[in-house]
Amino acid sequence: MIGFAIVTDDAEGGMTDIQNRRPVVFTASDAAAWMDPELSGEQDSEFARSVALGPDRFA
Repeated sequence: MIGFAIVTDDAEGGMTDIQNRRPVVFTASDAAAWMDPELSGEQDSEFARSVALGPDRFA
């Protein structure tokens, strides 16, 4: 199966007056773990917040 999802979270920092959401970016292995059907919605949310790549990883 091929597809994609756009995962967002609350915005942080100086852009919140322009946009209240920000993309959540995973490594490939973290994305696979996040899609595990055994995780509950609450576990998915906590996992996403704990492993998402931070803004310092982008130019």
